[in-house]
Amino acid sequence: MYFLINFSYWKCSVSRGVESHVSLMRADLSFQLGIACVARVFALIGWASVVANDIISHLVS
Repeated sequence: MYFLINFSYWKCSVSRGVESHVSLMRADLSFQLGIACVARVFALIGWASVVANDIISHLVS
């Protein structure tokens, strides 16, 4: 709901339209990059835990 209100307000202000569009795109890009970074960190943690599991199981057996 908030996004729709924000979007309609953004459409109405034509004078700052381009500037708003650029900042919106920048925010979207940084949001996507943040998600990608978090996903990469989680993947790295998962990979490290699998490797650690293998090492521990080799040491135990």
